Amino acid sequence: MSQIEMMRIRLGMVDDHENRISNLENNMTLDYGQQRVLEDTVNKTVIDVLGGKGADAYKEIGKKDGSSWKDGGEASGEAERGRGVHTRD
Repeated sequence: MSQIEMMRIRLGMVDDHENRISNLENNMTLDYGQQRVLEDTVNKTVIDVLGGKGADAYKEIGKKDGSSWKDGGEASGEAERGRGVHTRD
């Protein structure tokens, strides 16, 4: 086997690993702990962007958009029941 053929085989192996890693990254589910970390990070970021819990924008969002917060809770509840939440669609 020539050196060029050996290199092609090695490169093919690397491509296969890249495909497998990409597949895992796109299809793994989050466990409950990961969901909690993600939820906490999102909540902190939203609060910061709105200007803090004392800001009028925060208070207004809490009044009008309570359903959005509930939807997130339902998603994490699914993981508790063993269904999980996919990282990507």
